[in-house]
Amino acid sequence: MENGVTLVEVMMIIAIIGMLTAMSIPRVGESLGEHAALTAARRIIADMRYARRLAITKANDHIVRFSPAGGPYTGYGIFREGVQVGETRQIPERVTCTGTEEFTFQMLGNASSDGAVSLSAGDSQYDVNVIAATGRAY
Repeated sequence: MENGVTLVEVMMIIAIIGMLTAMSIPRVGESLGEHAALTAARRIIADMRYARRLAITKANDHIVRFSPAGGPYTGYGIFREGVQVGETRQIPERVTCTGTEEFTFQMLGNASSDGAVSLSAGDSQYDVNVIAATGRAY
């Protein structure tokens, strides 16, 4: 008896692997968009918390402003007295971001008003909310 595989058997295995890969690619693309929306929401929450901490430590209002005005937003930045603090953060292209355009955090840690930003990609939607009384972003 001879042990081994024939060329036909190897070609069949390669064809099966190719078909399975081709079927899984669209699902991977959808999940990447959904993951990008979740990651963007978490980053926005972290940056809002950072802006709140800056407002408290610097005893000066700090604003998280989304752009372009009117949305859907493609990026945002933190501003103090009209000057940007740090870099502009980009929202991934696969993610649609809408909602409140500006969040102002004051020196006591509160926000000037309640607000929310919604991020969506595919079937997933994530909301970032700010409570005015406490300035809590979640």
